[in-house]
Amino acid sequence: MPFCWQGFRQSSRYVYVLEGISDWQRVLVNFSNETRGRIRKAKKNIQIKYDLSAEDFYSYHTYILKKIGKKINYSFDLFKRIHDAALAHNCGKISYAVDDNGLIHCASFLVWDTNCAYALLGAFDRDCNPSGASFLLYQEEIKYASQFADRYNLGCTMNKTLSYAKRRLGANVIAYHHIYKVKSKLIKIAIFLTYDFWY
Repeated sequence: MPFCWQGFRQSSRYVYVLEGISDWQRVLVNFSNETRGRIRKAKKNIQIKYDLSAEDFYSYHTYILKKIGKKINYSFDLFKRIHDAALAHNCGKISYAVDDNGLIHCASFLVWDTNCAYALLGAFDRDCNPSGASFLLYQEEIKYASQFADRYNLGCTMNKTLSYAKRRLGANVIAYHHIYKVKSKLIKIAIFLTYDFWY
């Protein structure tokens, strides 16, 4: 793009949004056949519950990330402040999927305003993926959020597998572009010299 030659750079991100969730039954009809099948499977031994504490959610998220070699990138104090404020204003809720043995398969922190519900944070155990629990959790969150908003923001991802899963829910893909100017002369020279390698 021409502006790149003027010292600007751009990065793109993609967010997945379900529209019209106030009619949540219509939204569920737009789920892929595979997704609906996995939800039916999950209903046999998975329950959706809402009594997970902020401490337990944070510990679970930390544990899930550790299993895949990653570290959590937000502090418990920050999460607790957001969590407590959301609950105090009746605009947030933690939900989670648990099997008959008490094993948590996934958990989500949902927040909302009058325009949109946001799956703000989610933790999904990849070892439990075959259970279909994550899709059942999405379904129940959509039904719950339909009381407050008409849109459900599934969050942003550049991961191919997660992107595919979100599209199977019938989500629309919305692109966000971050354009910024590089002020350093040294960086400008580096951009100029390596331009052909980037594009």
